[in-house]
Amino acid sequence: MIGSRYIHAQTDPQLISKPDLKFPNQALLGRVVGKVWLRILVGADSTPVKTQILKREPEMAFLFDDNSRKWGMQCRFSPATDDNGKPVASWMVIPLSYGLDHYTPPRCIKQIGPKYPTEAQEMGMEGWVGLAVLVKSNGQADNSQTVVVAREPENASVFDQAAKEAGYHSQYIPAGYEGNSIDGWCFIKVVFKIAGHGVYDEKDSP
Repeated sequence: MIGSRYIHAQTDPQLISKPDLKFPNQALLGRVVGKVWLRILVGADSTPVKTQILKREPEMAFLFDDNSRKWGMQCRFSPATDDNGKPVASWMVIPLSYGLDHYTPPRCIKQIGPKYPTEAQEMGMEGWVGLAVLVKSNGQADNSQTVVVAREPENASVFDQAAKEAGYHSQYIPAGYEGNSIDGWCFIKVVFKIAGHGVYDEKDSP
């Protein structure tokens, strides 16, 4: 859909050249791996107009977003065409993988539900908190290194501590590199719902 009207594309846009995909420095230093599905609007003149992050794995690994979108805007395409062979603007989706050789990321194998903050419960507040949890080589979460990477609502910091405690008490399999267990970051999403109290969302690791 372009603007408020649909244009039928007989052929899809095609990727004809692309820059090297750069691994974000923060992700490289933290050994964070993942995958991003990038949606690109290719104009009728073959240039990228704008990009969107359609999906990411792990869901909370936002640190790949900027590099992915910059990559998409530097690509070159052949445009989609309509039934008459005329170039038209159209969306396309490209999956991008960020991986490290011989590295296996940590996984959460048992998720512990958080305690619902009394203040939030009394106000009827619901939401979720995204966490980056540093899992040590022994499989134990490092409580001092659990970081809030996102939350909804954005100002609902009342959930942060309960989410961190739940992340700390969950169980993990550590990261592996060349057959050895090492420290690594695991991303999880903690959902707070009044009915049934807070529960973890689906497992969210690379």
